[in-house]
Amino acid sequence: MLAGVALGLVTGFILALRPWQQPRSDYTALREDFVRSNLELAMPADTLVLGDSVSESVNFEQVCGTTFNAGIGGAKVPDAARLAPLALARIRPRTVILAIGTNHFWDGPALTDAFRRDYLALARSLPGRKIIVGVPNSAPASAFMRQVAAELGASYVAPLTGKLTRDGVHLTIAGARLYRDRIAAACAMTRAGAGSTSS
Repeated sequence: MLAGVALGLVTGFILALRPWQQPRSDYTALREDFVRSNLELAMPADTLVLGDSVSESVNFEQVCGTTFNAGIGGAKVPDAARLAPLALARIRPRTVILAIGTNHFWDGPALTDAFRRDYLALARSLPGRKIIVGVPNSAPASAFMRQVAAELGASYVAPLTGKLTRDGVHLTIAGARLYRDRIAAACAMTRAGAGSTSS
């Protein structure tokens, strides 16, 4: 009986966690199914967001025109790459915000060849104007993403850290507002035909 009570308490604790704290495979799969279902019903929009829990939690509407937010908590680059063909076909965006990578660096900031390869392939595959957002938990990864943005003529937006986040990664209300402002500025520069950097 005590074991049953203990199991119930642990289960309740897990379910009470924020989505980004739940077991990634469970939440990520559930959220991806939700996004795919919404994509099947979606109308074309100006902007598509491919990202993880940081972008999932932000309201992007009218930051860069009409927007479909395909952010998925727990997602990594291969997840975004798998979702991208359907998302691009349904949304037909003029601008793509690529805000993915944080979940590769929970165990440390070091870049791997696999990450470089997969990220670059995804970024190069995206059509139209691009806004690339760095990650808050790896300075080397953000530097790499800035280089990718420069190579592709995309706008680069630096990640928010410190007091603008709840835990070093996920944004506070003030952080989300500043994040939106940075994306809006990058969008304006991108529409003007010039890549930009926002720090």
